[in-house]
Amino acid sequence: MVAGLIITAIAVYYTSIEEREIRNREFSLVCNDIRTKIITRLHSHAQLLRAGSAFFAGTDSVSRNDWKTFIKTAKIDRNLPGILGVGYSVIIPETQLNEHIQQVRNEGFPDYKITPAGSRKVYTSIIYLEPFSGRNLRAFGYDMFSEPIRRKAMEIARDSNVAMLSGKVVLVQETSKDVQAGTLMYVPVYKNGLPVNTVEQRRAAIIGWVYSPYRMTDLMHGILGQWDEKLPDRIHLQVYDHFISGKSLLYDSQNDEMSATEDLLYLNVILPVEFNGVKWILAFTKSKEQKLFFSKINTMAAGGVAISLLLFALSLSLFNTRSQAQQIAIGLTKDLAESEDRFRALLNSTTEGIYGINLQGLCTFSNTACHQLIGYKDSEQLIGKNMHQLIHHSNADGSFLDESECLIQKSLKQEESVHVADEVFWRADGTYFPVEYWSNPIIIDGKAEGSVISFFNITERKLAEEKIREASARAEQASEAKSAFLSRVSHELRTPMNAVLGFAQLMGMGELSPSHRKGVTHIINSGKHLLGLINEILDISDIETGKLSLVIEAVPLKTILNEVLEELRPEATVRFVKMELIDSPANEHSLMADPNRLKKVLSNLLNNAVIYNRNGGEVIIKCEFQQLLPGDLPKVRIYIVDNGIGIKPENIEKLFQPFERIGTEKNESEGTGLGLTVVKKLMDAMAGNVGAESIYGKGSTFWIELPLAKKQVNAV
Repeated sequence: MVAGLIITAIAVYYTSIEEREIRNREFSLVCNDIRTKIITRLHSHAQLLRAGSAFFAGTDSVSRNDWKTFIKTAKIDRNLPGILGVGYSVIIPETQLNEHIQQVRNEGFPDYKITPAGSRKVYTSIIYLEPFSGRNLRAFGYDMFSEPIRRKAMEIARDSNVAMLSGKVVLVQETSKDVQAGTLMYVPVYKNGLPVNTVEQRRAAIIGWVYSPYRMTDLMHGILGQWDEKLPDRIHLQVYDHFISGKSLLYDSQNDEMSATEDLLYLNVILPVEFNGVKWILAFTKSKEQKLFFSKINTMAAGGVAISLLLFALSLSLFNTRSQAQQIAIGLTKDLAESEDRFRALLNSTTEGIYGINLQGLCTFSNTACHQLIGYKDSEQLIGKNMHQLIHHSNADGSFLDESECLIQKSLKQEESVHVADEVFWRADGTYFPVEYWSNPIIIDGKAEGSVISFFNITERKLAEEKIREASARAEQASEAKSAFLSRVSHELRTPMNAVLGFAQLMGMGELSPSHRKGVTHIINSGKHLLGLINEILDISDIETGKLSLVIEAVPLKTILNEVLEELRPEATVRFVKMELIDSPANEHSLMADPNRLKKVLSNLLNNAVIYNRNGGEVIIKCEFQQLLPGDLPKVRIYIVDNGIGIKPENIEKLFQPFERIGTEKNESEGTGLGLTVVKKLMDAMAGNVGAESIYGKGSTFWIELPLAKKQVNAV
């Protein structure tokens, strides 16, 4: 008995450690999931405000009804629950204050005024805020620039052209009841047509801000839903602004409820949430469970003690009389009944539906979750009934499911376990629900005596999968719309830009002073650069919308390399960069490619190597045959190598993204940010036609691979 108790204690100890580790991992996963939801929602809010800013930037004026219709169409109460509203704050110089107030009053607001009162050089009044009712009426006319915390966020948004969160504030919408910590998100609105490339240009172009005020408790409830419902073992979440302190507390899911049980805290996770430079800190805590043991540990301890006692009783039976043996038998019977009760209690404690059937398909037992899920009062209504005819008689479309085709019955006959996740069970009221179930035959002495079936209701999982599919479809539609927009804009810009270049070149042919000729030259160079950018945007758009046409033919490699080198040699000479094509047998062959697209790829790669090389540097082009796998066509790899500063491995993928800037220790990168993107997309397009490899890069080396023309394969 002592040995059994020691073994039981050791098993319980290590099992409790394992259970604690599992709980810790589960707690960490839940915390990270909540953090992901908060980050995703903040970016969704920023996207909404960006759309509002674009709405203002797309026209010279937006009326109050226009704004109301825009917000109503966005359906923020359904898509972004917890948001207090979306508004627009306009900048008003002191000299235009009276005119502005009179204009708003003429719109039907005779009591309109800007608060707080006082003389200031610049005012920023909230003139639009939807929904324009309830608490939001208190914010009408409020000058957010007059309050330091709001003003700081507005200035950062203006100077950086990003969505910016403010620090902790008390919103003007608050009343004396249910006061919550607040914060606001701002996106700048610039005057249509003005440049916004630098901080000075953005400050000159700013006309207002699209913003959203948030009451933090309402916002978090909108984001997290019912995750924090009143349960004895729930998670305590606190959100702080920048650092953990009472003054910076933005949200507390349980207020002061945890203070009385701080000595019971045993799980604590701190996670940061960063959004455009603003940092929130999420503090998660969880108290100890009131149960002494988890069910698994309790069962193990009880079983181990029971086994130890039984062994002890059996040992004593060797030395006792018949009467003692009878008493032991009575004790064993009692223990067996208790064990059966414990097993039944354990079976009924799980949320997974479980039932058993015999060889005839009749129910032999079921747990509480089973008869509740399928709509019966208790197990007595199921015992002895044919479970297939009761809950598995039809498919989801109502068509009859014959018992001979039932996978549960097949599993029993074939004595093999089966797992199914795409069928339905029927309730007592005639409705059905999707299930995931496992059927495991009971094998005794090598023969099946019945099966145990366990199942879950997966309705929520199905709904979540459908939402994911819908979201994916919407994202694909948005991408297609973006590509079509870029294509249309590029076509519209290219015609006037060609006209500008043409007139500038005509001006350069006339008699001009040196300073005027220098200016005309600058116009021509800048126009060519901009026209190149437009063409690259158009290339990207054509590729993404599937409008790119490729003419695949045999291209003489050496000829096209020499043409590209000659085009770029003037630029290399100005920068004192030497360009050299290394002689190789591979140079003399032809490759399968679109000649114009291949020339574009090589030109962009070489131009990139020349521009970012140091003065007096060197750019080398070399071509090599690649080792073949059985059945492959011979390929040639074209290397572009320079002795510039190189690119760190973690930044290689960024080079192929549009408008990515890769900084170095000495300077920021130059260029349009599209050249290598075009290269990547063109190579990807050709890869699908000729079996080419896309572009690769490492340090100061880039390379592409293309197959040889078929007529030269045998020669190689």
